[in-house]
Amino acid sequence: MRYACILLLAISVFFARPALAANHGAPDPVAPSSGIHAPVPPAFENNKGRAIIVIADRTSIDDWTETDLPNLHRLTDKYAIGLMNCRTGGNDIPDNTFLTIGAGVPLKAPGTTDSAYHAQEKMQSDQVQHIYRQRTGITPPPNSIVQTEIARMYRLNEGNPYTLGPGTLGMMLERENIKTAVLGNSDSINGLRRPAVSLAMNENGIVQTGIIDDRTLIEDINFPGGYRSSYEVILAGFKSLPRDIRLVVIDLGDLSRIEDAEYMVFNSLIPELRSQSMRRIDNFLGQLVQNMDLEQDFLAVISPTPRGGTVRGANLLTPVMLAGSGINEGLIYSPTTKRPGIIRNTDLLPTILAYMGIESPVGTTGQVLQVMPGDYSLSSLASLQKELVLTYDWRRPVLRTYVLIQLLLLGTSLLFIFWKKPSALSILKFIILAVMSFPVATLMLPLFPRPSPGVLISLLLGIVLILVLIAVRLNRFGSLTPFIFISGLTSILILADLLMGGPLQKSSLLGYDPIMGARFYGLGNEYMGILIGSTLLATTSLLTQCSKQKRPLMAVACLYFLFAAYVIAAPHLGTNVGGTISSVGAFLVTSLLLFGVNINRRVILVISSGIVAVVLGFIIFDVSRPAAMQSHIGRTASLILSGGVSEIINIISRKLAMNIKLIRYTIWSRIFLASLGCLALLFYRPSGVMELIRQKHPLLYKGLTGVLVGSILAFIFNDSGVVAAATAMIFAVYPMVYLIFEQISIKEG
Repeated sequence: MRYACILLLAISVFFARPALAANHGAPDPVAPSSGIHAPVPPAFENNKGRAIIVIADRTSIDDWTETDLPNLHRLTDKYAIGLMNCRTGGNDIPDNTFLTIGAGVPLKAPGTTDSAYHAQEKMQSDQVQHIYRQRTGITPPPNSIVQTEIARMYRLNEGNPYTLGPGTLGMMLERENIKTAVLGNSDSINGLRRPAVSLAMNENGIVQTGIIDDRTLIEDINFPGGYRSSYEVILAGFKSLPRDIRLVVIDLGDLSRIEDAEYMVFNSLIPELRSQSMRRIDNFLGQLVQNMDLEQDFLAVISPTPRGGTVRGANLLTPVMLAGSGINEGLIYSPTTKRPGIIRNTDLLPTILAYMGIESPVGTTGQVLQVMPGDYSLSSLASLQKELVLTYDWRRPVLRTYVLIQLLLLGTSLLFIFWKKPSALSILKFIILAVMSFPVATLMLPLFPRPSPGVLISLLLGIVLILVLIAVRLNRFGSLTPFIFISGLTSILILADLLMGGPLQKSSLLGYDPIMGARFYGLGNEYMGILIGSTLLATTSLLTQCSKQKRPLMAVACLYFLFAAYVIAAPHLGTNVGGTISSVGAFLVTSLLLFGVNINRRVILVISSGIVAVVLGFIIFDVSRPAAMQSHIGRTASLILSGGVSEIINIISRKLAMNIKLIRYTIWSRIFLASLGCLALLFYRPSGVMELIRQKHPLLYKGLTGVLVGSILAFIFNDSGVVAAATAMIFAVYPMVYLIFEQISIKEG
């Protein structure tokens, strides 16, 4: 056992040094050869050029790296590159992804990409301008492009919690007399596909000019559907645009057409079709850049929509490249995600507005993009995506299995407790320790190379086994020593990881991931609950085990509570508001119980006041910092200050909706309810056992009470509170079952 411990420690240190070195400040495996630098805001002052958004939708990072694309690679070598999270208010389809970019907030509008036309076109035997006027009461300008379903777009988003709506980008530009244009389309064998209009339009669904009809198509008998983009016509259209058209959105829709034809074409033909399309796009980029002034103009090459049946691998984060005025070589950095190389699609709107010298509207969820200087490569981004996808793909099956094991364990444990069958208790105790070791094992997992799913699962099981064997061996020093070891290691490692910027949590199966996009930095709700539970269990177990040194250890425990609460709340570390409320409440209740204070209304008022004071203190500190440095705590507070009561209502409704959704669908709600039910049963059966444990381990019992309080507070005050509540309960219900097993064994013995 001693050698196993030494070996585990040595391997962890060996792999931790390079892993943490690469991840500190740049939390993912995207390391430049010249070192890591601080992100730099783009120099957009006094720009009078154009912002050109080139859309090659449905592309993946592999499309950018594996094909011979000299013009694209010349740009990516000289300017900034990254990966984009494409989440929307609905499914990740072009109808929603383009609209979200143009709105600056996650929206949805399924079934509307076929409703954009030139105002002078014919639709249903009538002119589009007449139909548009019938639906909006507005007469569109001559030569304009209109989204005839703009009213339905608003209705589809009536229930969302955001103050901004469709067409925010075009609306903000129009207020400054800046005109927009759209060139190209994604029309396919499935019908009209013109999502780029949703990106560039104003709040009335109008784009000033452009070419989006079949003039931008060319007949090609070898291409699915018989038509593809006419890059010559699109380029000529760009050249002919008046100089007062300062936002140009160009939709090169061939890859979208291949997607639409996926089920009509042999799989063997698709790779070459994609390669040919990428080469045409690359050639177009070369010609486009020749007709731009990159000293003045701003160029973004993006793929708004992820996934797709014809894309090799998991195309979950899409490639993005920024070039031109104010953009230097390096990695794109988003203050929204605080993860170098990963941005949100909602960051594009404030970046385009900043280039135009326009302040972002209140309610925008993204921030102006920055550049982290350095010699980064497309291959490093591809490696980053591969690792993120491995974690994403295996997170759900691993966690589902973990929850299933917990449910079976609770059921089996109750069965043996009520039937008083001690024969299998030693095995169940071993499994309980394994369940408690799982969170810290998943946190340690990123310290090791994970080239494949098999290696990932083997490493995870191996770490859990070693931790449990160590805990069992330590049992000879006291019955609570396994709790002290497992929960203490869990608490210390989570706090240490947060102090280093969270490199382990960002790659953990129990952490958060940029593909789902619920959180990108700080302390996630899974580990927030785990941190509160493990901290309380470790400290009160230690106090119980070392009762002769209770007084000095109680002071140390309270200081540790204070430190943990600070790390959870600090805007530059944990940045978890719900976690701050939960941890301060749980730690205060436990501290007061440890010092013999009875919990009554007056004490509850004091605890509540303490929570409010701590949260307000950190909010005031975060709001005082520059916007790019603020965490979501400060940005939310700023939004409330500017938006007033309506923003408070929006935030509350959004959090309630998330909690209701998670209670209904997440696997964690099952284990949370099962844990509460198990504790409720154990208070009454076996008769007297719970009281016996309270008398034998009074300090530990108070710690378990604190865990229960923290779990309830996490459930109430977090937008995914059921997750934090369930993970906190791991360190309350299983220690209780474990101690009951010990009492049964003593009685039977």
